[in-house]
Amino acid sequence: RYARIPLVDKIALEFQYEETHNLCPTISAQQHFYRDYLEMTILEIKGHLVNKFSWTILRNMGEGEFTAEEEDSIREHEKRTLFMTNKLREVIGAAGRELVTCDPSDWELGVNYDQLTRVVQGYIVNEVNINDVFTCTDDCKYHVDREVYGCYKKDSYCPKDKGTGRILRCEADTKKDYITLCPSDNPARRYEYFETNRGYKNNNNFYGEHNSCPNNEILIKSWTRGFFECSYCFCLMDEKSDNSDRFFNLREVTSDVDENKVVTGVRLCIVRSLDAPSWINNTTKEPAYPVVRQATEREFTESGNLSAQVKQFRCDVR
Repeated sequence: RYARIPLVDKIALEFQYEETHNLCPTISAQQHFYRDYLEMTILEIKGHLVNKFSWTILRNMGEGEFTAEEEDSIREHEKRTLFMTNKLREVIGAAGRELVTCDPSDWELGVNYDQLTRVVQGYIVNEVNINDVFTCTDDCKYHVDREVYGCYKKDSYCPKDKGTGRILRCEADTKKDYITLCPSDNPARRYEYFETNRGYKNNNNFYGEHNSCPNNEILIKSWTRGFFECSYCFCLMDEKSDNSDRFFNLREVTSDVDENKVVTGVRLCIVRSLDAPSWINNTTKEPAYPVVRQATEREFTESGNLSAQVKQFRCDVR
């Protein structure tokens, strides 16, 4: 008679194991048990209705009244339902409401992740161009908190995409070094790779990924002016430009509680203005079932008015 009852305990034990060993469930433990409770209740009702339907057919065929069997079935159905309800209420009450969201298996830029671009970037520049008197009397490491002042006429390498930000610091001298660099077509980076002293055993270093260069490689080397050598320096630059995404909006966003809305999604926007909004997804909480559906584009509510000056922004829907 109680063949189905151990299933409740089995489900509870199995999910407790999964909750402990699997850190990335799609729903919380409480939602999981509540969903199972609804499904098991529906199955129980369907089974009871099948029994009643079979006795009705047999009664119409003159096989008997089956009154006692029907009354026994009702009592057993009530016992099972009461036991299952009490058991599931106990399990649901003890279950957690935490939901852990883990990294996706497949990453796609602009869909499930985004990136800050050109916030602190590597920049190769000749030291003659990062001081306002265009001298080469100092080593690379002495150039701190500088900017690119121009392109000295003797300089053999002046990139078209000149850096306009502040040079934070430069690494040690690269005097007498050859530098082979590969310009990048990706607006988020300047170089695919660069290599110092290619073909030499001493001071040969490779930076970046060993991929084929989408453009022609450029070979540059330090040059001499009078008694001083003008060296190429590898510096770190913080540049605010159209290719630099650097702001997160942390303003508070609240769901529409007056309309019984709950937060079911967060959109992280990387923007190029401090006035751009952050977003949440509002979804109506139904009383009979937990909210598990995906966010849609129209349902996101912003934290403030979008500045008219913001022309571009990228969002990551979670």
